[in-house]
Amino acid sequence: MKHYSLADWLAYIEGKADAHQQAEMEDHLYSCAECLELYSTGIEINAAHFPGIQNQEFTDHVMNQITFAKGQGEEDGNALSQPHRKEKPYYRNQVFHYIVAAAATLLLMFSGVFQSITAIAGTIDSKTKNTSYTEGFITKTFAWMDSLEKNKEDDQ
Repeated sequence: MKHYSLADWLAYIEGKADAHQQAEMEDHLYSCAECLELYSTGIEINAAHFPGIQNQEFTDHVMNQITFAKGQGEEDGNALSQPHRKEKPYYRNQVFHYIVAAAATLLLMFSGVFQSITAIAGTIDSKTKNTSYTEGFITKTFAWMDSLEKNKEDDQ
């Protein structure tokens, strides 16, 4: 990767580089942090040569219109002092969500849904065997060992 010197970046900033070299340098800035730092240094060196704001009142007027258009302005004309906060709708409030969850829980509890679910779970639990995984594993292991011994006796 070709890096450019501070002199190259100063020539670029001052507009003294040809069009082809300017395009290459612009593409290079996207991928090289070192040259970006040199470019920033060149900008700081030439900051005194850049034109300043001629009419500050015009800029302030435009900025005030932008902030008033966004609905952030205040009545005294100081649009940037405090932003306007919109109030959240009631359904976006946490308390509303807690109330809905509590109401749904009470409704399900008093309608008997939870009781029927526990009854169904009890019947399913009573239908299944109460054997542990260890007991099942031991039983299957002994059955496998017995089948190996039976096969060994058959071979003799």
